[in-house]
Amino acid sequence: LAVQAALLLAMMCSSVSGIALTAVLSSVHRKMLNVSVGAIVWAVALSVHYCVDASSLFGEPWNEDSFLELAGFVLIALGQATYSGLWNRGVQSKVAEAAAESPVTDAENPAADAQSPLADTESPAVAPAAAVEAVRPVAGAESAAL
Repeated sequence: LAVQAALLLAMMCSSVSGIALTAVLSSVHRKMLNVSVGAIVWAVALSVHYCVDASSLFGEPWNEDSFLELAGFVLIALGQATYSGLWNRGVQSKVAEAAAESPVTDAENPAADAQSPLADTESPAVAPAAAVEAVRPVAGAESAAL
């Protein structure tokens, strides 16, 4: 009875923490964490077998399928790193370094042109709104065109 109560409590804690994680981050992060649990359990089972007691029922020896299991966990870890942006940060930093080495001059920068509607903007985030305002028709122009 005590084991069943402990399992029920563990499942309840897992569900509540999963709901909280989904509320803070997203369901994708929750699923990635659930998949990572399998890798952690497998690593602990290998550690128990090789570091604690080889005859323990909780340990698992390395077998012929362990390479496939390891490849799957590495693939999952790479997918998680790619999704979270850790994998791409190295590429992005190289692009940023290359951009810093060859800065854009005023002749190549369309925002530097005095005729450009983007010339008065300070940040690229404002640029699309300024461009829309520059081409928006004047009120009453539609009825005059008809």
